Amino acid sequence: MTKKIIKKIKEHLSEIIRIKTSPHSIALGFAIGTFIAILPTLGFTYLIAIIVMLVYAKESKIALFGALLLWNP
Repeated sequence: MTKKIIKKIKEHLSEIIRIKTSPHSIALGFAIGTFIAILPTLGFTYLIAIIVMLVYAKESKIALFGALLLWNP
């Protein structure tokens, strides 16, 4: 059971590493994620981030989510 979970995690991480995105896309995703994280949204931060991820296909979704994790505990 544990080996299955570890295998799935490794597969997902390898998919993330193989994603081909431009530096501009990564920076844009991180900037948008930082902006959303510092807004006083009272618990709706991740909901707003998901909506932004669905609307804007250009930015890096991983960078946006990473910025949210960095700025919000």
